[in-house]
Amino acid sequence: LFFLVSLLSHHVLSALPNYTGQYSVGTIDVEVPVSDPRNVTDTTLKATGQAAFQLQTVLFSLYYPIPSNQNSSKAPHFWLPRPISLVADGIAKTTGGGVDPAFILGALTTLAGNLTIPAKVDVSLLGGSAQFPILMFSPGDGSLGTWYSNWAGEMASRGSVVAALQHRDGSSPATQVMIKGHPTQNVTALTVDDISPSMNNTQFKLRQLQMRQAELEAAIIVVQNINNGSGAAVTAANSRGEGQGLYLWKNRLDMQHMIVSGHSFGSNLALQSLKGAPSTAIPANASINFDPGKDSGPLNTDVSVPTVIMDSEEWSSIPTEFYGQQHFDVVKDITLGSLKQNNESWFMTLLGTSHVSITDAPLITTSLLSFFTNFTSKIPISPSAALANYVSVSNDFVGAVVNGSRMGELARSASYPEFKIIPNGTILTSPWEIHVAP
Repeated sequence: LFFLVSLLSHHVLSALPNYTGQYSVGTIDVEVPVSDPRNVTDTTLKATGQAAFQLQTVLFSLYYPIPSNQNSSKAPHFWLPRPISLVADGIAKTTGGGVDPAFILGALTTLAGNLTIPAKVDVSLLGGSAQFPILMFSPGDGSLGTWYSNWAGEMASRGSVVAALQHRDGSSPATQVMIKGHPTQNVTALTVDDISPSMNNTQFKLRQLQMRQAELEAAIIVVQNINNGSGAAVTAANSRGEGQGLYLWKNRLDMQHMIVSGHSFGSNLALQSLKGAPSTAIPANASINFDPGKDSGPLNTDVSVPTVIMDSEEWSSIPTEFYGQQHFDVVKDITLGSLKQNNESWFMTLLGTSHVSITDAPLITTSLLSFFTNFTSKIPISPSAALANYVSVSNDFVGAVVNGSRMGELARSASYPEFKIIPNGTILTSPWEIHVAP
């Protein structure tokens, strides 16, 4: 309740900042029916008896480099997807019904009702024949794909294409399934109490992870179709009414350098998808991870491809028992196991950051930051500086995957095998503690 009151006190809000890379950025929302619609698990909703995890369509937002002189005739995308009332209902559900959805709606509308993403909608991809690395990104539990627009747009402004998924696994506050010629279906947040048969939270998260992996595989098929020259067919099937230039994307994506990425529960998916990588279903050969989940089920430890894991200080500094081990040690062991097989893996912590520092939320208002976490660090770092550091390492990792270069933090040694609390930030030459490195 305090969070919502504090939001309503912030009437003057910062706009999302423009991207800082060498390219301007475009964005396209893509939602198309999957080739094999199905119920991903046998889990049902107690209230209706319907399948809890129905894979009908896949929805993602493309962020990509464009010419600097491109203009769009379409309005920019809202940071809060419409209808906001549906998002408010979903958030209210996650509070256990303790807050009136109408009050949440008022707070969200005041906070970010008119906030837009600073990427030009449905404009042409940067010309030429160069291929762009493709990053498949999965958001965290309780998040929307649009809430990572700064990281995604910054990566696009540096020459990558990012496909940011919107999941229908009940982990998002709300989303809508749209199929041409059919009524819109609302999907809101789910809890373990909403589903049948009865199960514990770990079993529930594993079922959600199954749904997420099915969506990731479906999104990759769409991306492959675009790159193979079927962009026009994707545009025709797209219920979001965008993608007029996708027919020109043939052979413009570097499918040999597909990178899976995610935050929190999304990182669980990214790591899970690397079992046996690269595979036919998920032909990824690298992974970028932010704060792998602590309460989202076990992590896949069989990671053989190049991987970078970036913890926030909050995630590394707070001891957390995780299936009989400390979470930090599990993540470190995953990275060390990957490093032994490819010599191109890193695990590091960005000081002065919280679990949500990779999202857009802290850029908008500190009220959002205080809602998601009460973590405070002795090392001051601004939200924009935190995101700039995440982007820099992510972009350097893409360079390492594509051409073998080691730039910036990736050129440093593992000077902090264990996380160390630094009481005086002025002594630091870098806000990063490197725990594992080649």
